[in-house]
Amino acid sequence: MFAIALWDTKRRELWLVRDRIGIKPLYYSIHHDRITFASEIKALLKDPGQKREVCEEALYHFLSFITTPAPQTLFEGIRKLPGGVWLRVSEDGTVHEHRYWMSGTIRFLWKV
Repeated sequence: MFAIALWDTKRRELWLVRDRIGIKPLYYSIHHDRITFASEIKALLKDPGQKREVCEEALYHFLSFITTPAPQTLFEGIRKLPGGVWLRVSEDGTVHEHRYWMSGTIRFLWKV
């Protein structure tokens, strides 16, 4: 179980990584040319520049299933890093997200 943030000083990149099952939460928001991240949404809402609009699609999921599927949250502009995913933010603002763990059935491709 983990949700971590790592700063690579040599490459000047921020890495956000969440455990494969997604037990530990990791929320982030990219706005005003910066990224904020925390393990709770209320910490992100301390930022006065953070939008506080409701995400209607996420609200639908919450009312239907009592949860919001990642990467959605109840707030527009605040995202939840899915389990088994890492997010890399470069110094120039480039964001790259990658799923490093696939859950469920693993399919093998056999070359005949």
